[in-house]
Amino acid sequence: LRGPDGGVATGRLAADRFCRHHSHRGRAGVARRAQVATLVRASLPEQLHAVTELIPKNETDKPRVLARLLDDWSEALREKMLTEVAQGEVAGTVRTLKRIQEVRGALRHNINPHLALEHIFL
Repeated sequence: LRGPDGGVATGRLAADRFCRHHSHRGRAGVARRAQVATLVRASLPEQLHAVTELIPKNETDKPRVLARLLDDWSEALREKMLTEVAQGEVAGTVRTLKRIQEVRGALRHNINPHLALEHIFL
């Protein structure tokens, strides 16, 4: 999040613009951030239990639902990371974002969406 001059302030200004631009998403954005915040703070068994309920077993288009979840989580985690930059605590969020990218890359293949979600938290 550094600008051309290498300073953090430029990154923060860009982050502020990003947040203002995406703030129009309203309740959905608040719910998404709350879901991610809850999952990140939960214990591993709680995380694994929660992700199994995110995509209903009777869902017919699980890959589409998974892709939407990944998009929502990526956005929410990037927003979370903006607040963590000042505190220097981005390592866990970066790791989770990398796992999301791994799962996103695997979507082209016939993957099990529930196992893919579990992979993000393991």
